[in-house]
Amino acid sequence: MDKEIVFSKEKAIEVIFENLFPAYFSHSRLFKYVHAGNGDAIQNNYIPEGVERGSLEHQIFLYFTNLMTYRNSSEVGFRQCVTLYEKYPFLFSEAIFEINNEDVAEKLRESGNVHPNENAKRWKGSGMALFGHYDGNPVAIFENIRSIDELMKKKRRKGKNIFPGLGPKLASLLALFFEELNLIPHIEGAFPVDVHIQAQCIGTKVAIFSEDINSTDLAEVLRRGISDICYERNISPLDLSHAMWFLGNKLCIACRRKKGTSELLCPIFKYCSGRPSTRKYRLKGKWGNSRERRMLPLFKES
Repeated sequence: MDKEIVFSKEKAIEVIFENLFPAYFSHSRLFKYVHAGNGDAIQNNYIPEGVERGSLEHQIFLYFTNLMTYRNSSEVGFRQCVTLYEKYPFLFSEAIFEINNEDVAEKLRESGNVHPNENAKRWKGSGMALFGHYDGNPVAIFENIRSIDELMKKKRRKGKNIFPGLGPKLASLLALFFEELNLIPHIEGAFPVDVHIQAQCIGTKVAIFSEDINSTDLAEVLRRGISDICYERNISPLDLSHAMWFLGNKLCIACRRKKGTSELLCPIFKYCSGRPSTRKYRLKGKWGNSRERRMLPLFKES
């Protein structure tokens, strides 16, 4: 295949749309215990004290916090940003123009962020774009935008990327945050393909490749392929993204250690060969070749 990524629509329908999503829709298996309808989504659990859900302050908080989920646990990123908001609220304001990257990095490092220097550049650059181009109104970013692809084209001004770090995944995630709050209509193609979704699709052979590949390339193949099936079947990408994230965050990461629990709760257990190693993903943003992926069986030998 030589770095070609094959998206199996047939397998995606069988695994994701005929087994995983029906379990989420019916609140069965794992989703009897965790579900966005129960208020379990992290964006609803982590809101700074005194900030009203859906308010402009909340929107700005989500805008910056979204950036901190890059190469980071979403839950950890949200928790860190709640601390930042409560200790250093000026980081979420027009004061970002007056703060240098080193000062932002220092605050991020203090919160426990593992990539403070890289993320400080994203934070300051995207903050300047928000307050410089959109008057501090994050929802305005999506005005007259029909799709994530269109947003990716329009985020460049005079050849410069005004939103450093806001690629298709994080743009999709932000769009779904605002859609969930009824602030914007659905943006076509908004489906954030994180490490959990990528790992599920590799383990179930929804995505097939033989050589090392960039995770961003795989994410784009899956974002487009899964979104298209959502629209064909009239399924909400927002709901499906919750389902796949809960499965990955609550179950997939523990699958090899808890066989009985996984087999009982996972709606796609019988289709999966196991969670692939994420070591190369974490270090280099890549997925290893087929030989490396076989190094992690579904369960540890007893």
